[in-house]
Amino acid sequence: MLNKAVLKNFFTYSFGAILARIVTAIISFTTITVFSTSEFGLMSLFNNFIAITPIFLNLGLRQLFGLEFFHLDNNSKKRLFLDHIITIYLVISSPVLIFFLLNINYLNKIVFLNEAKYLSILIALIICFFSFFSELFFQVLRYQTRAKLLTKIQIQAALINAILTVILVFIFKFKIIGVLIANLISILFINLYASYLYFKKFQEIKKFNSNIIKNPSKAIRYLKLSIPLISNIILSWTLSSSDRWILAHWGNLKLVGIYAVADTFGHLFNLIILQPLGGSYVPYILEKFSKAKNYLEFSKINNHNLKLMLITVTGMLSLISIGYLAFKPIFLLVAPERYHQSVNYILLILMGQTFFMGTYFSSCILQYQKRAYLLLFLTFTSSIINIVLNIILIPNHGIYGCTIATLISYIIYFLLTIFLSKIYINKYKIN
Repeated sequence: MLNKAVLKNFFTYSFGAILARIVTAIISFTTITVFSTSEFGLMSLFNNFIAITPIFLNLGLRQLFGLEFFHLDNNSKKRLFLDHIITIYLVISSPVLIFFLLNINYLNKIVFLNEAKYLSILIALIICFFSFFSELFFQVLRYQTRAKLLTKIQIQAALINAILTVILVFIFKFKIIGVLIANLISILFINLYASYLYFKKFQEIKKFNSNIIKNPSKAIRYLKLSIPLISNIILSWTLSSSDRWILAHWGNLKLVGIYAVADTFGHLFNLIILQPLGGSYVPYILEKFSKAKNYLEFSKINNHNLKLMLITVTGMLSLISIGYLAFKPIFLLVAPERYHQSVNYILLILMGQTFFMGTYFSSCILQYQKRAYLLLFLTFTSSIINIVLNIILIPNHGIYGCTIATLISYIIYFLLTIFLSKIYINKYKIN
């Protein structure tokens, strides 16, 4: 059985995500009455651009912090956080951001098919830069199991985003630019809140002064460690989101817009299941691994982890199947007719997300053992399969092709992580 604290944190995260998502989803769903299918497709490309660009700016530093966190004492964690991670990010990402700003027209041609406005891309780039700090802040709160504080901040940010979206999109008719401005201000709010906590409440952090610039060899070492993590994140994005660009290039923005509405339910699954799971269960099981005193105890923890995974995946597949049948007529009743086709793809998308959820359990042992290159191999294999299947299936089967391709890729990813976790449990060594 799960620890009560884990369940409490999971439901806290999930409740906060649901509440925040209800606020933003109502606005997002309402925007489809204002946006054309092409505009909604373009907005989907912006959302994915905002998801992928920070991967390059972040340099895998946030993931490196997570990989090291459960192997360090408190002072080392603070030094890694301030002295290394944030300083390296500012030194390297700032010129990268400037490079992107100088090549906005090129970005518009390659990424947005020359359909986006200059100001929209400018705002999106600024969002990408500042999102690192908000995500790193949330990551620290998750590892510290401060679920209530994190949830409170998320809800406040969502309310700010929703209110500004109503004002800018529905009153001032700014459309895509309005959505992006609202998003930017909500992220800045999170960053300001984080700054307040760091410099007002945690005074001891000020004692750690940065020396990473004076000692660049340490920065180089961290960057080398982050290389497989960067690649893994990029491939993870490819696995989950590249189908939009393939649909855009093999089809049109109308198909992307229809698919984006269906995939909204995948994002909802991510918010109320995957993120709470990552924030509550993953830190818990990694902490359990760190306290294992021998191979027998380590193996017992992993076996319990895999057993819980099978129960959770099986139960979730049943739940979403029943929920889909109940929800389908409601969707057809409330959604504009031009988006009715989207309902056909929701179940396949959610099934794929469920198998991906299973990897949150099965990959824990690989994360704890810092098997970064192995995780990279798993994601690379699944991503290549996804891209190949998308290219094969989309021309003849359209949106069905990309949803089936993603589902198959997630299933393969899921099975591979189970297989390798069983192999690498035997490579556990007492430190």
